[in-house]
Amino acid sequence: MTNTKTRYTNDLTITLAKCRSMVLRVFIVSLMFGLTITIVVIISLFMVVFRQDKRSLHDSMATTYVKRVDLTKVDSSKLI
Repeated sequence: MTNTKTRYTNDLTITLAKCRSMVLRVFIVSLMFGLTITIVVIISLFMVVFRQDKRSLHDSMATTYVKRVDLTKVDSSKLI
């Protein structure tokens, strides 16, 4: 009987240790992901604000450009 009780306690301890490490792993990965996304968004925002051509990070990486269009001169039938 005591052997079963000891084994149950050890299994519970191992399960709690695994659960704690899993929670820490998820927390650390989420924190790293959040920080990475935040840094990228801040860099992109500063690029749009301070660059003369108003290109953000993804525009620079994809070599696209921002084109200003006067909406009063656009033919709406050609938009679709």
